[in-house]
Amino acid sequence: MNNKNTAMDNVLDENNQKKESKKDMAYKVAAGIANAILVMLGIGLLRF
Repeated sequence: MNNKNTAMDNVLDENNQKKESKKDMAYKVAAGIANAILVMLGIGLLRF
C-alpha cells in the first residue's frame, strides 16, 4: 500500500485529533472578518 500523505489528507496530531489545515484556518478567519464587517454595516444602518 502507498502510505504517503498528500495535501488532501487529514492531518492527525499525537492524540489522533484532526488538525486544521492552513487553508481551513484562513477560510475561517476570512469568514469571521466578513461577518464582522456585515455586523458593523448593519449597526450603521440602524443608527439612521
